[in-house]
Amino acid sequence: MSDSQISAHALWVELSTRITTQPLHHRSGAEETAVESVVSLFKKTRELLTLHPGATEFQRLAEALLNHTLRPATARWHGWMTAVEKAERTGEGKPALRFKDEWVRRQFRRELRALQPRLLGFQKAFAALKDGNVPEWWWTAPNGAQLGMLRGECVGLAEPSLGQALAAGIGDQVRFAEMPEPARKKLCERID
Repeated sequence: MSDSQISAHALWVELSTRITTQPLHHRSGAEETAVESVVSLFKKTRELLTLHPGATEFQRLAEALLNHTLRPATARWHGWMTAVEKAERTGEGKPALRFKDEWVRRQFRRELRALQPRLLGFQKAFAALKDGNVPEWWWTAPNGAQLGMLRGECVGLAEPSLGQALAAGIGDQVRFAEMPEPARKKLCERID
């Protein structure tokens, strides 16, 4: 395996197993943990770039991932977070960060859902590279239609099917007390 294939495999694993391409259910998961999961891609990618300086194909994709896709989102998200007042610390001894309020949490989730199809494109590109194939150019820079295709492939991001429309009105399932049949039908027609 080439250096690009080794690096691509490692980053493909990261993208495939993190919240980057997996749904964050609205009633579960911590937004702060999701942010840290996405941010951790910077450290892992930098490590791979340092370990494999000859991985030129990987370098091109990694730079696009970090500088053009992740950095704009994570810079905004960190601006929405504040340090916890109490002595709570991260594993690195830094103050833990929390989103400021509920609106910010919801905005983060909206932006994460918008980012996930783009990250799926990178996941596909790194998968192709690890297998020795040339990634499709549009996976890392999709236009609107291509982004829609990636969104459709994201688990939990596709538009839900709610079935057929329900017929409104009152039908035969409702009984009217002491009403002659012609009057009942006329009343039901008016209600529809």
